[in-house]
Amino acid sequence: MKNILKTGLILLVFAIAVSGCASSIITAQNPVTSSITYQTFYDNLSPYGTWIDYPGYGNVWNPAIETGFRPYATNGQWAYSNDGWMWQSNYNWGWAPFHYGRWLYDDMYGWLWIPGYDWSPAWVTWGYADNYYAWAPLMPDVNVGVQFGGWRPHSYYWNICGREHIYDRDIFANKKGPHNRITKNITIINNYSTSRNNNYYAKGPEVKDVERYTKQKIEPVLFKEVKQIKQTRQDGNVVKVYRPVIQKPQYVEMKKADNNYKNTGNINTGIPVSEAINKKRKEQNQNGQPVEIIKPGAKQPNQVNANDQPYSVKEQNKIIQQQYLNPQPREFRKAQTAQLKFINKEEQKPVMLRSEQRTNIEKLPVYRTVNMPSGNKGGNTSAKGKG
Repeated sequence: MKNILKTGLILLVFAIAVSGCASSIITAQNPVTSSITYQTFYDNLSPYGTWIDYPGYGNVWNPAIETGFRPYATNGQWAYSNDGWMWQSNYNWGWAPFHYGRWLYDDMYGWLWIPGYDWSPAWVTWGYADNYYAWAPLMPDVNVGVQFGGWRPHSYYWNICGREHIYDRDIFANKKGPHNRITKNITIINNYSTSRNNNYYAKGPEVKDVERYTKQKIEPVLFKEVKQIKQTRQDGNVVKVYRPVIQKPQYVEMKKADNNYKNTGNINTGIPVSEAINKKRKEQNQNGQPVEIIKPGAKQPNQVNANDQPYSVKEQNKIIQQQYLNPQPREFRKAQTAQLKFINKEEQKPVMLRSEQRTNIEKLPVYRTVNMPSGNKGGNTSAKGKG
């Protein structure tokens, strides 16, 4: 029994520490068991753009693309699956911003991606007008707990193309920019499915309708999950996707009962783990007893390490940090509320050039997190301003 407990605990710690890796290659029909935190988003996307602390939405990401970029239109194409129309991006970072989260357009900074916890083939709304298909990235605060057919994005968010071109491999070449004559007449396509967390997402036009306009037979692609981001690609009609479960930042609430700490499971009223670590260290110093590991939502394992010895304070603090501390970008810029030009009302019109937006971003003060553990683990963070 001791060996079983020991092996199980080692596997638990290893699975938490090595985020970003799936446990196996599985088909889309099988449940997903791999998980990461936002730290994987922060670390993986940093080389390709800038993280900005954006008032009201936290850390958002701006891709380092000079001109012409539009979400779900640039450098990619639509592929049909039994789960709906899936956006296949040709960007190295496309596995995340087109399948998790939301997009907003700020005229000061350009397109900004807001991370999210749930995967879908594409977080867009679909529509049509005359002989055009139209689709737009979901903006922040759109409620996907119910069908969102009544929601309409700002006209600037719509991507439009002739129905005969929706299946093109280079869809951007035949895409039309936002056109008021078309966008004001768009009818929303109310065709939905549910994600793993029972959030609604739009599946898009029926495949038979698309076949009629494109005059070609469309075979649905199959999803196969892969272990690593770099393995994402299409082999024939099999699309290899990296779509782990995204874990939310965890907090614990400390309560003393019968000399044992128990987790309440309420992350909203809890205290940050960094405080919990300090509190437990202080108590350990007072009574000389090994410190317990608080694991929200789980029973306590046998409190021994791989050598059948009680965990030291250092070992336990490391495990707690790996599990619960709030992930942060290692470097980010900080926007000011007075500067924001979030385009979300129809009377607002984008006017700024991309070169101006890049200059605006570069003028923002830089912050760097310190004392971050290596890898995708989160860590005990603080920030220092620069510039």
